[in-house]
Amino acid sequence: MVSSFAVLGAVSASWGFAKDIVSFCKRYHDAKAEIPAILLRFENDTTLLGCLNKFLTEDVVENLDDESVDHFQRVFSYLLPILQSTQTQLWKYKSSSKWDRTKWIAVGEDLKSAEHALYEWVDRLQKCLVLLPNPTKDQLLTYVGESSSLVGTAMAHQKMEETILKFQKLGHPESKDLTERLRLQEGFGNRFEPWSGGQLIAMSSKTYLVEWKRLPASDASNKTMRDEAEEEIGKLVSVLSAINAAKMFSMRAIKYFVSQAEPTVPFGIVYELPAQFDAPVQLSQLLSMTDDGGNRILKHSLDQRFELARQIASAILFIHSIGWVHKGIQTSNIWIANRQFSTFTYPLYLGTAFLAGFDYTRREAGRSTGDETVSGGWHRQIYQHPERTQEDSEGQVVTDFVPEHDIYALGVILIEIGRWKPLHTYKHLFDQVSALERKRNLEAMTDGLKITMGKRYVDIALRCLRILDGAHASTRGGPSIRHILFDLEDLATATA
Repeated sequence: MVSSFAVLGAVSASWGFAKDIVSFCKRYHDAKAEIPAILLRFENDTTLLGCLNKFLTEDVVENLDDESVDHFQRVFSYLLPILQSTQTQLWKYKSSSKWDRTKWIAVGEDLKSAEHALYEWVDRLQKCLVLLPNPTKDQLLTYVGESSSLVGTAMAHQKMEETILKFQKLGHPESKDLTERLRLQEGFGNRFEPWSGGQLIAMSSKTYLVEWKRLPASDASNKTMRDEAEEEIGKLVSVLSAINAAKMFSMRAIKYFVSQAEPTVPFGIVYELPAQFDAPVQLSQLLSMTDDGGNRILKHSLDQRFELARQIASAILFIHSIGWVHKGIQTSNIWIANRQFSTFTYPLYLGTAFLAGFDYTRREAGRSTGDETVSGGWHRQIYQHPERTQEDSEGQVVTDFVPEHDIYALGVILIEIGRWKPLHTYKHLFDQVSALERKRNLEAMTDGLKITMGKRYVDIALRCLRILDGAHASTRGGPSIRHILFDLEDLATATA
């Protein structure tokens, strides 16, 4: 177990080196010239480190759970030698005069690795910080201030938590009020044909993602059940409207609509596409793409796959951290987009992941939202834990959906990312087989990835697949997805 003194020492030392680097560079900056952009970015990151250094007192650290303390230590143990090395590198530029443009270019090159490391690890810190208890999180937001990108994520997460708490106090009239505010005008949904999965639709010169909410035939024909389902849709959209898409790696819902096109598909959810990103494509489509010769497109590096896995796990973490389960983790519900005007584009770079497919998402302790595999056949059942296949005499699934079932589905996605091929192409392994045999085949495929993806990646994928397997079940406290995410972060960092 990491001591609080070790964490505080690493944070303080990191901030000290970063602060010295900024002071050193400013000493040689000509006041008549524009401050180089890289120095401005580095200074912003340093300011954030100073806020964290002020925030993380001995009392605060000692009140954190062991996983959070370990993560802080992991972050700053990684940053500290990078900042120390950067300071040493910059010392060779000591001069008796101000630096000219040529010198600034050289200094900028030396700053880049440290600035990139700061940016990457501040992003990783956000997952740890948003899971802090609310009083501690309030204290953090006060110290950091509204200018930091870190605040956007923490505040979005806090807003989602507050919205969920508010729902617990809502009576039926207030819930009806909520649905009316979020529902699009009557007849809006009738212009579209219900689609299985997400669909990009152009409206008023903008493109949106639309997903359809299916109901069992018995519920769809029952007005009371339909009204209850619409109430739940309103609550879901309200929570998802607080998402910070680029930081939480999830699509942000904005409205829902009622459709008369098909009785068993009465609702649709509308998501706005992430700002400053190109039009997204489903991960399932990327995995299926081939060149003119029918060969898979494999021009990206291995670290791109590790980073993609990290982003997907981050999205699941945010959903689980507010006490919800997703129920639809699969490659067709993960959308990939490149930043606009970026030179880092597919196929050399995989882009940023955004989780969607929230049509079955619910509160962990909430009323069932139905069988998540009802419209997917054996393709969808590949992602389904064997527990979810057991039915009673009336055809109802016996086992309630729990967060570990989402983690199992993540393990399946890790196999697809590892093979860079959709699993439905292996029909002989997954169609017309029992749920347990399907799981055994998945584990065997995972074991076969050791040569291409490495033992650490395989171990993480197997932990996901075996998350509910007795001796393999997680015994550590806190959200299980957090442990998976931290391991993926370490893996992504080691290969970056």
